[in-house]
Amino acid sequence: MKKSKKLIIKCAFCSKEIKVSPYILKTRKNVCCSRECAVKVKRKINNGTLNKLTKDFLIEEYVKKHKGATTIAKELNINFKWIYKKLREYGIRIRKPNEYRKYKEPPRCCVCGKILSSRKYKRCHKCNNKYLAEQTWFCKLKSESAKKAWKDEEKRKRIAEASIKAVNKRPNKSEEKLKNILSELFPNDYEYVGNGKVIIEGYCPDFINTNGKKKIIELFGCYWHKCKECGYGNEKLTARDRKRIKIYRKYGYESLIIWGHELENIDRLKDKIISFNGGKNVANGRKSKSLVI
Repeated sequence: MKKSKKLIIKCAFCSKEIKVSPYILKTRKNVCCSRECAVKVKRKINNGTLNKLTKDFLIEEYVKKHKGATTIAKELNINFKWIYKKLREYGIRIRKPNEYRKYKEPPRCCVCGKILSSRKYKRCHKCNNKYLAEQTWFCKLKSESAKKAWKDEEKRKRIAEASIKAVNKRPNKSEEKLKNILSELFPNDYEYVGNGKVIIEGYCPDFINTNGKKKIIELFGCYWHKCKECGYGNEKLTARDRKRIKIYRKYGYESLIIWGHELENIDRLKDKIISFNGGKNVANGRKSKSLVI
């Protein structure tokens, strides 16, 4: 640690030369050689400001303008106790805490200046209605521009990629389970792309084949995708999920849908993934609850 060079200055009261670090000069206005000198300097400053505290000055500031003792003290840069002392000397009545509320200005509308019922509100009823109307109009403009941007394919890709990357998605427990099954059956064949690595017209598949085959595996949660067998929905697939599969088919991808409850029976699930991938089905004639589309 380098020691800072000390500066030679004069005492504020007796003008004696003192060695002081530059840090003290930054923090203090009046630097003195001893405590006695410091007390004398303080008295000198107080006497100058206390001379201003005349009876007429306090009547104007405290009584007529309704200023508080603390505000007057801050303006004069002294302790507020001096003001109370002078008020008692001159015989001026000191206000009670409840009396300050009378002299506070009532809350007003920030637009038209009308007096409001409480300090909670910033605007009156009329001004607030106008403000809300302007805000909704601006929101409508925003939504219209967003719809136009979503119709454009390039912009849609950019928006979808940015939103998925911002989430920083990682595989959940069920996806991790399926990932382990796929790596066990077909090592280096399927890759998890649910983090936004592959986006097809705004849709992000869960697993995609990286070995030359155009195959996609989607893992659907029973609650979120309205599984019919679990009693969450009435149809096999929702309209959004049907649209998703149509888009995959449009680009030549064959898709396999696995529901969340199917992860309980791993043997059956393994058989169906093997048959979907083009291998021999181990379970002969066994029906699967998963959808191959």
